[in-house]
Amino acid sequence: MIEEPAIFDCQDRVDDRLWQLGESDVAAARAGIQTGDRIVEIEGKSTEGWTGDEASKALRGDPGTPLHLVIERPGVGTPVPVRLQREIIKVASVSRARLLGNGVGYADLTIFSERSARELRDAVERLRGEGMRSLVLDLRGNPGGLLDQGVQVAELFLDPGDKVVATRGRTPDASRDYSDDDRQSWPQMPIVVLLDHGSASASEIVAGALQDQDRAAIVGETSFGKGSAQSLFPLGDDGALKLTTAKWFTPLGRSIDRRVRGDDDEQETGRAGDAAPQQKRTRGGRVVYGGGGIVPDVVLGDTARPAAELALEAELGKELPRFRDAVVAYALELRGSGAIASPEYVVTPAMREALYDRMRRRGIHLLRTTYDAAEPLVTRVLDAQIARYVFGPDVEFQRTLKRDRSLALALQLLNGVTSPEELLQRTTAMQAARSDSSTKR
Repeated sequence: MIEEPAIFDCQDRVDDRLWQLGESDVAAARAGIQTGDRIVEIEGKSTEGWTGDEASKALRGDPGTPLHLVIERPGVGTPVPVRLQREIIKVASVSRARLLGNGVGYADLTIFSERSARELRDAVERLRGEGMRSLVLDLRGNPGGLLDQGVQVAELFLDPGDKVVATRGRTPDASRDYSDDDRQSWPQMPIVVLLDHGSASASEIVAGALQDQDRAAIVGETSFGKGSAQSLFPLGDDGALKLTTAKWFTPLGRSIDRRVRGDDDEQETGRAGDAAPQQKRTRGGRVVYGGGGIVPDVVLGDTARPAAELALEAELGKELPRFRDAVVAYALELRGSGAIASPEYVVTPAMREALYDRMRRRGIHLLRTTYDAAEPLVTRVLDAQIARYVFGPDVEFQRTLKRDRSLALALQLLNGVTSPEELLQRTTAMQAARSDSSTKR
């Protein structure tokens, strides 16, 4: 777990002098702080015009010391004084673990820190006790972290003797093989792992090991391709030199590292730069690919961003944070007014119009044609922030699930399967069907 002497994270400004608090922060929650509360004073000093670094510096301090804030709360006419006590914050690796229905459990592993394997084991055991029969392990956006935790997470789902990962370097001490020692607790539980371009490092070790060992189906986008290990060499008082000393390989010998044109490592492919994907066969006869990240068994369709969405972001440019602030401020207005009473609300044209009006009043310059063309993106952003600030993170998550294409594919694969073997057979059939469909177009 990551430990740091802070009480909560400050996000971006909601307006020129406010800061948001998250109610998931332990000390803040115990003091009665709610999502959407805004700090206007820290230790008697106004936060008007502060940067994020300035706010963080003022909030941090030794554990056990007091902190005095003044907050503004939507719907409350007068500022509210709050006294907190600073604590060590332990950031959970598993941000969500819940049943999705039909015996399918979901666990979102966001980082590999000191207790990730233990947290994930506990989450799986709890979900199994609630009736989970299959698991979706979400590693999307997980940048990695501790190598040993990546190995231990993979070992939760493997058996003794199963290889997890290997490092290969120029010196003998840089080369090592990692294999499982303990029998897994849930050998018949089907698993789908979700990846995207932000899944890197230890995330790729886990996904590659479970894919190579025919233990899980991988769904989503090809991972980042961070398959190298670095070593630090101290340089006296002037700092240190960080060098890549080894590369990681999956149990079947696939390189995780994404090579770029000009690389001189020809060991695995026989050619440099932009090499053709490596093909390997698992014990079950499935073909898997390597040579630049982990390629999913079922690759999500066209993941290119629509031109209208890219145009919106490009036109906003440096005003993107202010746009986000306007969205949050509008969501807080809706919460304070009580205008939205049901979690089944729909983002309407009137809401988008109201947001555009608030943007103009805040001095955010954006062509109306650009704004209207990017309506799907504006709707998604509005939907997420309204759900979060009016109803809380659980409703936000449930609404996000409805438009999650990778998760929809995972649920389709897991529907009714009772074993890892049956899941992989269905995965292979889906691969073939999607390949045939692409060929016929």
